[in-house]
Amino acid sequence: MRNSLIPLLFLLTLVPLALIADDVIVDQSSLSQYQIDNCAQFDMFDFDGQEHNNTNTAERILLANDPVILGEIYTQEVWIYRMAGGISVQKIIGTGHAITNANYDRTSPPTILLTDWVDITYGFGNGGAAKFYTVENVAWLNRWIHIAVTKDETNLILYINGEEVDHIYFSGSAQVPEEQGQERVGHNFQGKMDNLRLWNLARTQEQIQQYMYEDVPADEPGLLANYTMDLISFDDGDWTAAGIPSPYKVIDRSPRENHGLIYNVDIVKEYFSDDCPEPDGSLNCPYPTINRALDDEYIFNDGGGARVHIREGRYSELVRRLGMHDLIIEGYPDEDVVIDGTVPVALNWEPYDFDGHSVFKA
Repeated sequence: MRNSLIPLLFLLTLVPLALIADDVIVDQSSLSQYQIDNCAQFDMFDFDGQEHNNTNTAERILLANDPVILGEIYTQEVWIYRMAGGISVQKIIGTGHAITNANYDRTSPPTILLTDWVDITYGFGNGGAAKFYTVENVAWLNRWIHIAVTKDETNLILYINGEEVDHIYFSGSAQVPEEQGQERVGHNFQGKMDNLRLWNLARTQEQIQQYMYEDVPADEPGLLANYTMDLISFDDGDWTAAGIPSPYKVIDRSPRENHGLIYNVDIVKEYFSDDCPEPDGSLNCPYPTINRALDDEYIFNDGGGARVHIREGRYSELVRRLGMHDLIIEGYPDEDVVIDGTVPVALNWEPYDFDGHSVFKA
């Protein structure tokens, strides 16, 4: 990770802790109780730790090398975790815009967006008209939700967490999306994303539910793209010469292997178990890292006054956050805590002659 926090040492001898509302626990020893999965995080910082403007245009995953073109029958699905901030229209999949520019809407590929921060807008342009539809108040803050959109010749359906929430029936001539590639993921998005899949068939509700929480087989019929947000090294020559600000790509585990280029997007860890679907900061389900605790921004932004209690150990984390207030981070009573903001630097040292002296440079 790229952000920094000054190393601090907590040596506390306080009275036994009594948790109050909004207090949370961070305990790195809880890592053993969780399974770990990678996801992509879109935030307000560049790779070098600099804040960029709130349109978030510096953060995206590009799939333009061999983009999927979705036709009359398709399915899009993805897990998202919306975080506070960003602009009111955030593009999850695709480049469509269903709010202000009707001409652009008519040529939009199948697209899923956040609109007004809490609504899901989905649809496509067919060249002659914009076919976008909105369901309100389904994109909850700081909660993972699964979104799936399916389309066949006469039906366009939106599923949230495997349940149908909107159903559009088409009549008359077939509604075929404009032939545009799925070239971009997460443009303007503020949050985390995982398990993005594209299909050339309309998945049934049962099929969507079958693999919501599981990896989908690479040979599953109709699978055109499958981004689990795992990384692969950039192997197309010099990535800096190619103008790509990262030596990694996100892996496409479909047969097409159209790995995505990442621009200022972090690949971070998510934690889950049978007893704790996700950490909540309680004694039974503590956050395993400081960063994971601070992801749940609603704890700290609703009135302030929250406390994060860190259990014993050395925490090698780099932390940067915006917009938090009245937040206290402190060591757990009678336990030694070190927050170590240093990071290893991997350099390629080469022999070098400096005024007749043999030295190394990097």
